[in-house]
Parts: sequence; C-alpha cells; structure tokens
Amino acid sequence: APPPPPPAPTPPIDVSGLGYLRFTGLGSAVARLDAKSEPTVGKLELYVHIVLDKWKPASNQAIFGSDKAIMQLVARKSGDFKLTLKVEGDSVKVKSKKHEFSDGMRKWLRVEYDGTTGHVSFYHSSSTQRDATDVLDWDKLGTSIISKPGILRSIRSVVLGKNKPGATGKFPMSGKIYGCRVGLGGAILIDSNFSEEEPDDWTLENVSYVDPSD
Repeated sequence: APPPPPPAPTPPIDVSGLGYLRFTGLGSAVARLDAKSEPTVGKLELYVHIVLDKWKPASNQAIFGSDKAIMQLVARKSGDFKLTLKVEGDSVKVKSKKHEFSDGMRKWLRVEYDGTTGHVSFYHSSSTQRDATDVLDWDKLGTSIISKPGILRSIRSVVLGKNKPGATGKFPMSGKIYGCRVGLGGAILIDSNFSEEEPDDWTLENVSYVDPSD
C-alpha cells in the first residue's frame, strides 16, 4: 500500500503581540452598521490587516462580504483576489494580478472602486502599522482595471470571513484578521483595530478573539 500522505503543516504561531480574530473555516464576524449606507456613485475603499493560513487556498475564501453579498472580496485558489459588487442591478466582477505571498505572511490589503470612472485597483503592503491610515508604502497588484461605473447598492452590514452573514454565507476563511476599514463615498462605515481592542461592535459566529494580554 502507498504510504499515507504527510500531515498538513501547522499554521505559524503568531508572535506579533497583536490581538486578532481567528477564523477556522467555520464562521464569520458581522458588524451591523448604525444606519444603512446610502446608494452612492462615490469611491468604495476596503482595507484589511490579515494573515491567511494559505494565501493560495484549496478553495476560494471570502475576506470581506456584506448583507445579500452586495460587496465581496475573495482570495481565490488561483492566487489572486476577486472583487464582486452589485452596481445598479448588475454584478461587477474584477480580478487582481496574481500574488506571490508566502503562507503565514501578514499583509495589509487595499481595494478601491471608483463609481464615477469604474476604475478598480488592488494594493498590498507589508507595513507593521496598526491603522490603515498610517500605512504609506503600498504596492499595486497589477494595473487599474476599468469596470462598470455606477451607483453601488446600499449595505446594512459588513462581514469578515464569509461573503454574507449567517448559515447561507459562502467561502469561509481560515486565518487571522487584525483590523479592517471600509469607506464609502467619503463616509467611514467601519474602522476596527482588533490588534489593540476587543471587537465590541462585531458579532462573532464560530470565530474567536485572541487577546495578546492573555
């Protein structure tokens, strides 16, 4: 009989001293906005401070999502990222250039969609800054892509680790998220730094918070 396959590698131990949300491919974190976002033609900006257990996962994994999957950012097994948005009744689907991130590497990811021009841009950074606004050294993942301009549909919640809330959410993620920020039309919908504070505004479903002080 052939020898058994080797065991899967253990994800590297986090020694950064930062707090984070731990996702194990089972659940999600959901933040319900104080008020439903207004439909806008303005710019959508997504930021996330993240480690995926596998940057090229065996199956696609959702980093960002929203109610009704209006907004989705997925890490794909092909080694790129895919942004899906619902714009004026149509689905905008845009892929980044393929990356070469090593498993266990901690990254800042940034994605922008301009509703006026339809331009989509993907960025990454290895910055150790804890807040998205302090990260200055961004590298582009490919050139900007022109998609459909238009009005992004309003959302009521932001989701991490699945493409939408609850049992019907797809593409569960395995990894760690240290913080995230979502801006839409100049307004900040979410700005959370899990590296320094517990996620009081988030509902955790089969997701744990790891406190660096424990």
